[in-house]
Amino acid sequence: MQTAYYLWIGVAVVASALFAWYSYFFKEKRLSNSLYYLAVLRFISILSAAFLLINPKFVTKSFQDEKPVLSILLDQSKSIEYLNASEQLNSDYQSLIQNEDLVEKFEIRTFALDDNFKPFDSLSFKGDATNISNGLSKNQELFKSRNNVTLLLTDGNQSRGRDLAFTKLNNLESLFPIIYGDTTVYDDFRIGQVNVNKYSYLKNEFPVEIFVQYIGDVSRESRLTIKNGNQIVYRENLTFSKNNSSTVISALLESTSIGTQRYQIAIEPFTEEKNTSNNYRNFAVEVIDQQTKVAIITASMHPDVGALRKAIESNQQRTVEIVNPDKVSNLNEYNLIIFYGVNEDLKPIINQVKLLGKNTWWLLGESPDIQMINSLQNAFSIENSKDVDEVQPILNENFTAYNVDSFSFNDYPPVRAPFGMVSFNTPIDILFYKQIGSVETADPLWFNYEENTNRHSVTMGAGLWRWRSQSFIESTSFTNFDDLVSSQVQLLASNKKRKRLDVDYNSFYYQNNEIIINAMFLNKNYEFEDSGILNLYLTNLETSEKIIRPFVLSNNTYKVNLSDIEPADYNFTVKVENDVLTQSGKISILEFDIEKQFTSANSSSFNSLIDSSNIFYAGETNKVLDELLDESKYKTIEKATLKYSSLIDWYYLLGVMLLSLGLEWFIRKYNGLI
Repeated sequence: MQTAYYLWIGVAVVASALFAWYSYFFKEKRLSNSLYYLAVLRFISILSAAFLLINPKFVTKSFQDEKPVLSILLDQSKSIEYLNASEQLNSDYQSLIQNEDLVEKFEIRTFALDDNFKPFDSLSFKGDATNISNGLSKNQELFKSRNNVTLLLTDGNQSRGRDLAFTKLNNLESLFPIIYGDTTVYDDFRIGQVNVNKYSYLKNEFPVEIFVQYIGDVSRESRLTIKNGNQIVYRENLTFSKNNSSTVISALLESTSIGTQRYQIAIEPFTEEKNTSNNYRNFAVEVIDQQTKVAIITASMHPDVGALRKAIESNQQRTVEIVNPDKVSNLNEYNLIIFYGVNEDLKPIINQVKLLGKNTWWLLGESPDIQMINSLQNAFSIENSKDVDEVQPILNENFTAYNVDSFSFNDYPPVRAPFGMVSFNTPIDILFYKQIGSVETADPLWFNYEENTNRHSVTMGAGLWRWRSQSFIESTSFTNFDDLVSSQVQLLASNKKRKRLDVDYNSFYYQNNEIIINAMFLNKNYEFEDSGILNLYLTNLETSEKIIRPFVLSNNTYKVNLSDIEPADYNFTVKVENDVLTQSGKISILEFDIEKQFTSANSSSFNSLIDSSNIFYAGETNKVLDELLDESKYKTIEKATLKYSSLIDWYYLLGVMLLSLGLEWFIRKYNGLI
């Protein structure tokens, strides 16, 4: 308690005593015992009230022993099985956790590590990828304020995530990898990264960039081929040596037919090559015959325009042209017209677009002409005001025009929107509501509506570029914003009649990636139906095997996860039970097991992170225990905890004050002093 509190308490004691004396003894000639009782009660009441006003703070110090944390990270990826190291890893793990001295010295926490980092349940070795850097970072974040020793039981092969050279350990963490699997380095050809666009256009050439690596000291020759079905569409002879261990091949392939075109890259193995799984790589390209063209018509450049263009063109099926209203020529060549900064400069073009019956997206911009906007259409009317609001978005979870389940716009930066209220003469579908400060409103910030056979969208805020930046800040990716804009463009670029059952899927997926198919199911009033029973019926085109998977409701969409099915071509049908609605399609899952790309265990990946003396190998648990049980290291610490409490939290002090006041009143009343 601070010195000032003692001074105030002293003043309170003296003042309470003086007040009690003045109340009962200052002018009193005849003293009685009852006056002494009353004075004491008055003193207690006044002093209690003074204590509550001063409200001194008390500090309580407690001590507790805190063991260091021993985090055991178990590599659960398939590569452990491929290197025949699963039994040894399990044996070493059991010997560690059953050591009584280790259990006594450490607080042991065990986690499973593959592409994710999660609490350990049981050994399975079914992980599709290994992300060691992610596991180390999350473990470090979890115990950032504790002395932490990390035992990493792994083969050292990382197939996803940041290079370990860019991972840092804090001062409270020690890392000891235990490496499993054969560490002998064998001569090997390997196809590394393959860069290719997802889409191509019919009769066009598309580039394929292939990284080929060689491990070995002996000079070797090989041939790389690319096949489309059984036809070889590209071949190149390669020569490697110790000093020439990698090459980049750039091939141009022609798109000859529409649809999903599957290709296989192969590099011929040499006779004694141990691992040939990494000599092959599949990829696919979606060949389309046309591109969606979008025009952004604006009289002034703004960061929002650039953000929109980047977001729209993130889908390679779309191209954007930014056009000044004075230079507009043929509007019919565009599938969608976007107006940014709606003012008098755009009026002639807006009238022309109305006559052509084009779908539009109006982004009002910084200084919209509200009166002109109201005069150019009859669907809505904005109250004319020169004031603007800084508003944040609230995503409407009941929005049904497209799936918004994967989007998150919580606490996104505010945009500038017109201050006036909006009234409507037609039904609208609101995507975002306005939040002004901390107040959530029912006023629309972004909405869609239909007029005759045309679709239109209105975004009332300016400053959308901040949302795209925020998306990158939160996830190091623009995906959240870009996918939203892409969904909006997809809706507006088509006049197809809305369906009650709409399945969202890609034509092909890569094995080891998450394969999610989404479905939107609406009732007869075109409102989201959350009680539907949807099933996915798959047929393997090669084996004729049939698979049935139920959809699971997640917020306002139905989802099914197909990440565990075998690579193949599949026909599928989505059926709504107790209804006649169905939708069919075809997907391809391309084979690529990234965990098969490694020929041996890899201890060198940790050399940039820790000293080589801290790296152990399978079966060396005794050495690990000697290190961990060294009495000079990793000691239990005594941790002091300070607990602050205020006198105002002492409820019984208020009771004492009320009791003393009550007794004083009762005694005075009894003695006729009131």
